[in-house]
Amino acid sequence: MNRWETMIPHDRVSLYRAKGLWGEETVLARFLENVSHHPDKVAIVDSRQEGSSDSVTYSELNRARRNWAALFASLGVAQGDVVSFQLPNWWEFAGIYLACETIGAVANPLMPIFRELELQQMLHHARSRVFIVPQRFRGFDYISMGEALLPKLPFLQHVLTVDSLRSALTEEEAPCPNNCAKADDVVELLYTSGTTGTPKGVMHSAQTMLGALKPLIDTLDLTDRDCVFMGSPLGHQTGFLYGMILPLFLGGKAVFQDVWDAERAIHLIESEQASFTMASTPFLMDLAVPALVADRDLSAFRTFVCGGAPIPRDLVKKGKELLGANILSIWGMTECGIVTVVRPEDPPQLAFTTDGRVLPSFEVRAVDETGLPVSQGAEGELQIRGPGCTLGYLERPDLFPLDPDGWFGSGDLGCLDANGYVRISGRSKDIIIRGGENVPVIEVETALLGHPCVVDVAVVGKPDERLGERGCAFVVAADETFGLAEMKAHLLSIGMAKNYWPEHIELVDALPRTASGKVQKFLLRDRAAEIALADLTTLPLK
Repeated sequence: MNRWETMIPHDRVSLYRAKGLWGEETVLARFLENVSHHPDKVAIVDSRQEGSSDSVTYSELNRARRNWAALFASLGVAQGDVVSFQLPNWWEFAGIYLACETIGAVANPLMPIFRELELQQMLHHARSRVFIVPQRFRGFDYISMGEALLPKLPFLQHVLTVDSLRSALTEEEAPCPNNCAKADDVVELLYTSGTTGTPKGVMHSAQTMLGALKPLIDTLDLTDRDCVFMGSPLGHQTGFLYGMILPLFLGGKAVFQDVWDAERAIHLIESEQASFTMASTPFLMDLAVPALVADRDLSAFRTFVCGGAPIPRDLVKKGKELLGANILSIWGMTECGIVTVVRPEDPPQLAFTTDGRVLPSFEVRAVDETGLPVSQGAEGELQIRGPGCTLGYLERPDLFPLDPDGWFGSGDLGCLDANGYVRISGRSKDIIIRGGENVPVIEVETALLGHPCVVDVAVVGKPDERLGERGCAFVVAADETFGLAEMKAHLLSIGMAKNYWPEHIELVDALPRTASGKVQKFLLRDRAAEIALADLTTLPLK
């Protein structure tokens, strides 16, 4: 059986093709057209925390693509093999992706926050052949971690660093394998956390990526004249699809920032004349500060697409006044990309009263517990259907929430009004969204139960004005002295990403449960909402 086989019903595939929503175009083919049209145009500018900045043209990026495709092929990477890379927002990220598509390999971007616990699961499930990391980033030794993982992963053959990739670059055109991925081949494997505690490998092809991108490009009138700023990680679909693929497909310029810093971001938006960005609400909060934008020329900056958490009313007004950009709320996910968006011509209040209107070629409906559509304006689980939806979860059809008619269950609760605008009202799945990033609750709870002092535990989200939610752990402990320091030491020792760590602990005698034994998390969420902000230990945004 082909492990990359689509899980979308055949009649939906035929329909998308018949309507022209899926074609034969690939990201690589479009990139090569852009190379031929303007080889000396700057493709990517990256700004790095240590103060350096790199700039590569389309022709230079293409040379890296050819060199690295040849390198991967020489290492035995074949069509359908996985190349995993855990990199910050550096230009090499794009070169690696394009090299993978050149030889028909599957690119597997990974968030820099992941540590041994998450990586061992993901690299093993993906059967990654090559793992690429920075030597060091933000004080962490990635190469030592990669080399420690190597003997534990039977499919992994090589751990490379960005420095080794750079040393492989030559001025000559490297002999390049000609085994490019086709439009319906899986070219991106992106892991997302959910309610099962098992990372799910979301599979995307050029058809699904472009099926998500093209409706947004048309709706927002994006062109090769646009400069896209991206401060969110490229290892997340926000950064990957809308920060990297979007400008390279258009033939525009991308500006990457590797570590979030609002002052540096404003400088880049001004100096590079950025016109578009997409990020979660906390990023907008950090930028819409009078002292940061005073005397700045942000006249080119016209669109800030914002999602991941509701946008406060005052923030929409401040964002428009201070940044000059239209603040457009959206709803989407790794599996489907952006599904709904507020239009630039819409009244500003729609950005804080709705999560946008359904994009062309997508369909959204709300259903009840039995799967039947609810009446207009009534709350239900939101389902999505359209050409941008994932091909499935790698080797996990049992976790893929797709019905026979092609409707994808989002797990989000919401309603649709008479004009097709969606408003998210909650989640049917047990997950915390912190700063736009999903926190896998079951995985965190399981990890905490591994501590000898933890008898029982439930982790819930506490509402937070800036990050949307923060993690709060309710713990039944064998030792009443168990606290935040012990929890952090334990999670550090097992290699869990710090962004997943709860930021507050409440010791309780027992967890509230139903007669059948299910934890009543709604009661714990109510209690968490009453915890003072001062009691929380702040962790970085990204």
